[in-house]
Amino acid sequence: MNDPVPCAGAWRAHFEPQHATISSTVHGTIPSMDCPECAGESSCLTLAEKRGWIVACDEKRVFLREAKRRLGEGRILNTPGIYVLSIRAGLITIADADAAKATLENSRFRMAFNSFADLVSR
Repeated sequence: MNDPVPCAGAWRAHFEPQHATISSTVHGTIPSMDCPECAGESSCLTLAEKRGWIVACDEKRVFLREAKRRLGEGRILNTPGIYVLSIRAGLITIADADAAKATLENSRFRMAFNSFADLVSR
């Protein structure tokens, strides 16, 4: 079986708890997230911790605090960070990322910079 994509929804869809061989080490690992709706986030974080994965998170509360504590700052990406990595890897252009930024901002997802060119040059 291939490794699951490191995100909560894909993990939950691929591994139902009753069939997951690692479910006993995954679920309920974040006490403040110990609820059925939080199982995916908790599972995602545990898999990232155990497998050395990077996690993507735009949340500012419990999950982000726990991710920083368990993974460290260097293994957490936000939405702009994903675009910057994609630009640096040559997968998309700055213009593509700026167009996506405009689309996201039309849906009220604000980013505190004018262009991805500002971030890529850093």
